[in-house]
Amino acid sequence: MRRRNFRILAALSLAFALEAHAAQAGSQRPIIGQWCGVDDYVINVADDDIFFHPRRGFYSPPAIDVSVGSDRAAYSQRYESLQVTVSCTLVVTGTQAATETCDNPEDSFYPKQGETAELHRCMPKLEPSV
Repeated sequence: MRRRNFRILAALSLAFALEAHAAQAGSQRPIIGQWCGVDDYVINVADDDIFFHPRRGFYSPPAIDVSVGSDRAAYSQRYESLQVTVSCTLVVTGTQAATETCDNPEDSFYPKQGETAELHRCMPKLEPSV
């Protein structure tokens, strides 16, 4: 029981630390932090990298060719099995809002071809512990 409580406290401490870090970085560079969309779509924007929270039933390859600015980030993802590279841009549109557009070759990607995904700033989601 103690071990479980310790894990819960450790996870909460990490969440608060991530939120504080994102808030501090966000005041200097609003793009830094975690952005959420539909169906558990989550993008973590760091100083010089982008990470994706795993979504049930979807595969997100790692971001490559990452460029993080003050209010925007650009990145690509290579889907080897499809022989496709998708390039995306995430742009802050408000204090709690951002949009993402991608040059998707087909509608099976998110956001769909020709569409813009509306994202909002969200609480840090921790990686599940196994």
